[in-house]
Amino acid sequence: MAESNGHLEVYSSGLFHCSVCTDITDREEILKILNKQFPCGTDNGWMHSTDTHFAQGAPNPCPCDDQEDRMHYLMDA
Repeated sequence: MAESNGHLEVYSSGLFHCSVCTDITDREEILKILNKQFPCGTDNGWMHSTDTHFAQGAPNPCPCDDQEDRMHYLMDA
């Protein structure tokens, strides 16, 4: 897999979760970059959350309010 030219930003994080904003569309590429740049320290690393909604009620994933080419994803450790 080629190195992505996309952008990935962690905008919220906790011990076992984080939220990312990205223009990368390949879910496996998101995991690859997230675990390389922002390792969580667990054996399995970051995974896409099975939660269907963020805590505030927005669907997971959901479009970014600030940049139309980006999506927000909830991740679990």
